[in-house]
Amino acid sequence: MKDVSAATTIQTSDKRQTVETSKIVSATLVGMVVAVVVNVVLWAVMQFVLQMNLQISLGGPGTPMEPLPVLPVIVLTVLPALVAGALFWLLTRFTSRPHTIFLVVALIVLVVSLIAPFGAFPGFLMNAIGLNVMHIGAALPIMWALLTRTRAS
Repeated sequence: MKDVSAATTIQTSDKRQTVETSKIVSATLVGMVVAVVVNVVLWAVMQFVLQMNLQISLGGPGTPMEPLPVLPVIVLTVLPALVAGALFWLLTRFTSRPHTIFLVVALIVLVVSLIAPFGAFPGFLMNAIGLNVMHIGAALPIMWALLTRTRAS
C-alpha cells in the first residue's frame, strides 16, 4: 500500500505545476528587457537596413499614416510584458497549471495580434508583416522568461 500512495503523490505532483512566485517579477523584467532589445533591433533593421519605412496611424483610424518612431515600439513592448506578468501571477494564485494555461492564452493572444495589422493597414502588406515580426519579437522573450524562469527548483 505504501507504494500505491507514493505513486498517487507523484502523479498528483506531476499534474500540479509549482512556481516560485518570488521570481515572477524578475522573470517579467527579464522578458521585458529582452523583448524591448529584440524589438528595437528589429525596428532599426527594418527602418534603416531594409528601408521598409514602417508606418502607423498615430491618431487612430482615419488619420494619415506616419512613420513609426521607436518610442511607441518600446512602450508597446513594455505594456504587454507587464500584463503578461500580472496574468501569470494571477494564474499561479488561482490555478494548478499556470504554465500550461499561460502558454495557451499567450499563443491565442499572439495569433490574434498577428491578424490585426492586416486589417488595420489594408494595402500596406510589408508594413503589416513588419509589425507582425515585432509582435513575435515581443511575445517570445516574454513567454520564454515567464515559462522558464519561474519554475520551482
